[in-house]
Formats: sequence, structure tokens, C-alpha cells
Amino acid sequence: MSIIRPGIGPSFNETQLLKYLWKHADLSSGMKKLPTVWIDAPKVAGHRPTTVSTIEAWKRQENLEGEDLLAISNQPLVYYQQCALLNHLPEGAKIDTVGGAADFDTSTAVYLDALAGCLEFCPSASEFQHRLSTF
Repeated sequence: MSIIRPGIGPSFNETQLLKYLWKHADLSSGMKKLPTVWIDAPKVAGHRPTTVSTIEAWKRQENLEGEDLLAISNQPLVYYQQCALLNHLPEGAKIDTVGGAADFDTSTAVYLDALAGCLEFCPSASEFQHRLSTF
């Protein structure tokens, strides 16, 4: 399968591309029948949406009260994503965030940015300190 198809150009946004990939992916019929919610968060100051702006757009679109959520990310951003979700979703939301290992070539700047995000969004310093001690 070709990921790029005629007509997809620079004006084609990520949501449209993901919808295309979902439609054409070789998935089981059971997987295809699962409910799918598409969040098309707007750009922030002319740039890609942020994690927080996407969560806020999601909350405007869906009632997330009492939902159990699984977030999929990648390292070193998994815990930052978890913290952002915990801080911006309704109280009591059950959230698990998972992701693959970081790429060996990931720059130090990316790790430091992820650390800064954790410091900004982590709901409890003691929880974050415990996570740091497990590295």
C-alpha cells in the first residue's frame, strides 16, 4: 500500500491523512468496527496543535466524564502525555499511557523538553520524583 496518494499535498492535514490510513489499513473487521473519534485540533499560533490544545478540543467534542482511556505515545514523551491528560481531563478519569522505547538517536534537547513538560504538568511532585528514581 502506498501511504501517499495523488491529491494529498502540503495542505492535507494530519487528521485527513490518519483517516485515509485508517480507511486503507489492513486491519481485522473487528478492529474496523470499533468506535473511532477523530479530534481535528486547530493550529496554535500557526504551528501544529499541542498536546494540551488537542485535549481541550477533545473535551469540547466528547463527554469524557468517567471514561477509561489508553493513550499511546513514544519515549521520552509517555509520562509527559500522562501528566497532561491527568491535568486536563475530568477528575477521576482513569488513564494509562504506554509507548515504545526511545530511539537511540533521540537528542538531549528532546529529553529536556519532555522533562520540562513533566515538571509543568505532573499532578504531584512526589509521584514525579518516584518516576525519576526508576530511570
